[in-house]
Amino acid sequence: MSKFWDKVEKCEHKNISDTYDYHSSCMTPYCGGAYEWHCLDCGVYFSECACHSSDGMSGWSSQRWKTYELKNRGK
Repeated sequence: MSKFWDKVEKCEHKNISDTYDYHSSCMTPYCGGAYEWHCLDCGVYFSECACHSSDGMSGWSSQRWKTYELKNRGK
């Protein structure tokens, strides 16, 4: 495992950002969308939605993934 994910695994995720709360769309039809928040201690981004399709953790924010996917579409 990488150093980043080792740090995430050991973190208690108690220091959640008060200012970062991002709402994004879920790709599943009829879902209300996903919410994302950021742990300031380890740097991981958590996402969760009502249908649980978009639940997970990432080292990148949804906005960064979106930019990456748009730049690399069709390559």
